Amino acid sequence: MEKMKESVAHWIMMHEHPFSIVEEDGFNLMQRRGMPEWRGMTRNIAKTYCINVYESEKKKLKSLLKNVNKSATTDCWKSKNQKIEYMVITGHWIDESWQLQKRVLNFVHIPPPC
Repeated sequence: MEKMKESVAHWIMMHEHPFSIVEEDGFNLMQRRGMPEWRGMTRNIAKTYCINVYESEKKKLKSLLKNVNKSATTDCWKSKNQKIEYMVITGHWIDESWQLQKRVLNFVHIPPPC
């Protein structure tokens, strides 16, 4: 059950779903059909799992970046649903298999000009 809740947290964050989606009847029906022992979760539990997954992934990334030569680039993004602009910092490096890797390291809101 724990892994399923972590997977739900990943899904929420990947697709920008509201935490409350886990309380919707259709979501819980789908979960129970795939896993009859599913007992649901509240929006607060979903939020807690999202924060835990975020902190865990951040820790893994920090550990990974500690031992590689890296470069950084910046770019601007506009959110598709809120029309808010962000500046994004992306780290780039070559892994041990000589594959180019990149990860978003940070993003900051850029307020509209006055």
